[in-house]
Amino acid sequence: MGRFVLRRLLASIPALFLVSLITFGLLWLVPGDPASIFLDTSATAEELARVRRELGLDRPFLIRMGEWYLRLLQGDLGTSLLLNRSVTSAIFERLPVCLLYTSDAADE
Repeated sequence: MGRFVLRRLLASIPALFLVSLITFGLLWLVPGDPASIFLDTSATAEELARVRRELGLDRPFLIRMGEWYLRLLQGDLGTSLLLNRSVTSAIFERLPVCLLYTSDAADE
């Protein structure tokens, strides 16, 4: 059973890589300026440039993608824009409840 799970986990790595690459690419292709979402319509060009720099949107696509994968390998999932805190801490905060629902579903 342990070997089966290990094989499945290893086989999922290329799929996860491909899904993340496609998702990252699609988000890059979406028209519009993501920095403008964080500012109102009266924002100046300097304010937009500052937000782009803070979000890393001023760097090339491949560099941003590579940096994201490096942070991911280090366990850094970034900062939630919605919660304004670490994504990793938000996941671990909610993990016990998720595991509880998962174990309840397995019991049925």
